[in-house]
Amino acid sequence: MGMMPSWTPIVSLLGILTLLSGCSSPVVRSQSPENEPMIEERHTTVVGEMTQVWGMRAMVVEGLALATNLDDTGSDPPANSQRRILVDDMKRRGVDEPNTLLSLPSTSLVIVRAKIPPGNRKGDRLDVQVLTPSRSETSSLRNGWMMQSRLQEMAVLGNRIRTGEPLALAAGAVVVDALMEGEGDKVAETRGQILGGGVSLKSRELGLILKPDHRSVRASARIGDVINRRFHTFDRGTKRG
Repeated sequence: MGMMPSWTPIVSLLGILTLLSGCSSPVVRSQSPENEPMIEERHTTVVGEMTQVWGMRAMVVEGLALATNLDDTGSDPPANSQRRILVDDMKRRGVDEPNTLLSLPSTSLVIVRAKIPPGNRKGDRLDVQVLTPSRSETSSLRNGWMMQSRLQEMAVLGNRIRTGEPLALAAGAVVVDALMEGEGDKVAETRGQILGGGVSLKSRELGLILKPDHRSVRASARIGDVINRRFHTFDRGTKRG
């Protein structure tokens, strides 16, 4: 029996490679980027495309208060809704003869305002603005001390002042704007600040609202699950979103 030539396996291998090279899908692909097929990128929907943030607006709260310790620069407020609200509040606090106290030149009715920022927590301090009403005869709030005031959201409806629940308390020494804006400014004498004079009574929550095109129970559940997996804490060893 004759011996098979040693080059026979080489010929057979070349034949196999020739057949494979004729197939439509080459076994060996070029590594050149120009020859790679284009891969279509899939769009990933993110939470920001499906929702909008709720609670990012600063909340303005107001109140009425009595400023005392004035250097005879105060005034007796006119008989209007602001005076009635302040007198009622003073009575609830146990103040005797509130109208007599309001008539003293060392006191003045003042408007109190503060802004509660987004994400504010209960107990946080707030800067407070103090100013006299538009028709007040008070000439200056210098050296004044503002008695405690409840600050709440206010609105004028049907010629009456409507108020919500108290959201902050404010009190303290008034620093008039004239100390920084110039001694000759009469308007600045009737405006002032109490830095850190307010304290928040409630926390303001931040949240997400589903946009109209994505409002569904399923979308809400998916977003809640994603957020809880990304932002979480541990309470007694238990993971909580």
